[in-house]
Amino acid sequence: MFEGTNSRSERAREVESARELLVRETLAHLREYETKEHYIDHGGAGEVFAIPSGYCIKVTSDMHHSEHADMLNLGNSVKQEAVFLERLSMMRIKGNSTRTPVYIGYAKRDDGKDLIVMERLNAVNMQWVLDGRASLPTGFDIEHFFSELESYLDYIQEKMHISHGDIAARNIMVDTATGAPRLIDFGRSRFHLRQGERERETHYQKDWDDLQKVYDELRARIDTLPLSKAA
Repeated sequence: MFEGTNSRSERAREVESARELLVRETLAHLREYETKEHYIDHGGAGEVFAIPSGYCIKVTSDMHHSEHADMLNLGNSVKQEAVFLERLSMMRIKGNSTRTPVYIGYAKRDDGKDLIVMERLNAVNMQWVLDGRASLPTGFDIEHFFSELESYLDYIQEKMHISHGDIAARNIMVDTATGAPRLIDFGRSRFHLRQGERERETHYQKDWDDLQKVYDELRARIDTLPLSKAA
């Protein structure tokens, strides 16, 4: 462990160095993991693949500079999405277990594809649960789970001036060991610090309305959803 007045800055440099190394190594060897065996899921316009050491990578063809980009509802560029993930992954709320994947890095590959390297969560998304493709952890408490999510959403809106923009069952995950909430996919997130109150509140309210829809669907089906078997 570092000691002394410079320990925090030294640790930050160490983390940044590790990130750069991991991204370089990933860029060099990524293509071998873009296979059916390593495929996890898709998110927006990207596909997510597992890579070694507990990480995963989102591979996206950014369409923002395409000929018909103005006709498409594209949301954020991949680099903008990475900015949101980086900021949110560094943030923790005391007494709240909700978090995002840990952000590692962003890069553009020589074939033009954009990459986000991040933690591979030990979690399943709620859409998989609703579709019967995954199970909720034993002892899952829906009221506590959504109370945690509500507190997290309130914090990032009021303290960080961020709206998620795409709250949906596919973007809410549950940790399979702890039952804690995980929030993913920031391709439609926005900063609202410089926007007018009406526009800001419209985006914030959309997040709340979308979260309510997910809760209502899960609440209505909670007694029929599969649970993991106790160890």
